[in-house]
Amino acid sequence: MKRLPEVLTVGYVTATQGKNGIIHIVTSKTHPNYEIELNEAWISDPAADATTTTAATSIGHVSRHEERYPDGSPKAVWSEGRAKQRRVAAGGKRTFYYPNGRVQWSANYHLGRKIGVERLLRENGTKKWEKTYTSNDTWTWAEFDRSRPSDRAIQLEREKRWRREILLERFSLPG
Repeated sequence: MKRLPEVLTVGYVTATQGKNGIIHIVTSKTHPNYEIELNEAWISDPAADATTTTAATSIGHVSRHEERYPDGSPKAVWSEGRAKQRRVAAGGKRTFYYPNGRVQWSANYHLGRKIGVERLLRENGTKKWEKTYTSNDTWTWAEFDRSRPSDRAIQLEREKRWRREILLERFSLPG
């Protein structure tokens, strides 16, 4: 049996295997959400553990993709290319849109990893949450006040600082 770091229980699980052989797993009980990727070779290798990585060092053949709503407006725009072991890796900006044309979610990727700021916005354009990624595997997750979703100047409600999937600090603001 292989253990994942800091994961005690995962709840309901679903998995799918892509054409490139990577198995993607989604769980219902992890917060923040885990993005688990593995392949059959890793499962079969008794020496491989959760720290084994297939991190991309370069990406080639980058192509831009888009998905559109029935009316022709953009639903999603992203770029990806081939990395180590023919793995598909994200590169550049990924953006998803609401049917009204406003941005729903956006993130920037470099060599398959999120960098900079990732945002989830409400349909009216206000921030729901924001994650800021640093180069040392730490990231900050800021959640914004839900009680006034029509207010463009939404207040920061709480902030959490993480290193990989380990919570380092939690700040709740008085409100």
